[in-house]
Amino acid sequence: MTLKPISRLSYLVGTSLFWASDVLAANPGGTIQTTNVKTTIELLEPVGGKSTVNIVPGLGTFFCYFNLLWPILIGSAAGIAVLMAVVGGLQIIMSGGDQGKRQEGLDRFKNALLGLLMCAFAGLLLRTLNPSFFKAGSAGVAGC
Repeated sequence: MTLKPISRLSYLVGTSLFWASDVLAANPGGTIQTTNVKTTIELLEPVGGKSTVNIVPGLGTFFCYFNLLWPILIGSAAGIAVLMAVVGGLQIIMSGGDQGKRQEGLDRFKNALLGLLMCAFAGLLLRTLNPSFFKAGSAGVAGC
């Protein structure tokens, strides 16, 4: 029974040495070569007129990508809010004399208008909190 753990350990050590010898043979000086480091991410589809996003340390890459996507996200949210307002209006019209359905339609319509106002003022709020939010290189990130 003691041979099994020892044989597993020797297998792990042997394979790790095998891979390490391959790495050292490919790079005999032992230094890391950084000549083929990617600095951009190729997007599958162009977003906001750009087909690449620069790789920035930390959350910088996410902020660069988000700056490209935020108009699409806000536009989609506003479109859904308008659609919900139309559905709420149709519920009010189709309620007949049922006060429960009418109130449900009014609530949906009010919530849709509230969502539309939130979409409209989201940019103003973000710009107030951080004036460089909508600029390239926002949040302290250069070279987006």
